Amino acid sequence: MDTTVIAFFWPVPPVLSIRQTGTAVNLTWPVSAADFVLESSGSVPGGSWNAVPGVNTNSITLPLSTTNQFFRLRRTRTSVSPYF
Repeated sequence: MDTTVIAFFWPVPPVLSIRQTGTAVNLTWPVSAADFVLESSGSVPGGSWNAVPGVNTNSITLPLSTTNQFFRLRRTRTSVSPYF
C-alpha cells in the first residue's frame, strides 16, 4: 500500500512583549525576528499603520501616551522558506 503525506508548516509569529516601567513603555521581541518591523496605529479597524522610528534591533522604549496606541510586528519579507 502506497501512502502519500502532504504537510504544510506555517512559521510561528514572534511574540511582542510590552511592559510599563514608570512613565515609559518598553516593547521587545525575539532577535530571531529580524525580518519583522514594529508598526503602530491609533486605531485597529481602519487605522493607518506606520513604522515606529527609533527601534534598536528588537526593542524600543516609548513614553506613556494619553491616547490609544496599538502595536504590531509585520513581516517585511513574504517568505523565509521556498516551501511556503
